[in-house]
Amino acid sequence: MSILYKKIAPLIFYTIIIYMKKHIHKNIGTVDRIIRSIIAIILFVSIGFVDQLSLQWVFFIFSIVLLFTVTTSWCGLYTLFKINTR
Repeated sequence: MSILYKKIAPLIFYTIIIYMKKHIHKNIGTVDRIIRSIIAIILFVSIGFVDQLSLQWVFFIFSIVLLFTVTTSWCGLYTLFKINTR
């Protein structure tokens, strides 16, 4: 198990990062990033106020996806529909 964390996981992570730098082009503008950040924070905070576990997971996963798109300035759906707000 420790071999996975020490050797293989960083290699997989590095490979994904290299792929993203070569093939993924930024398509999210500044205003879009700000709106996504605010929505992600609201969803993440609202996890504590929701009683249903399944809805908490939905909020958590959706907020992580939004934060990923904010940090990378790339949205897969924007790429699919050829939208660019940059």
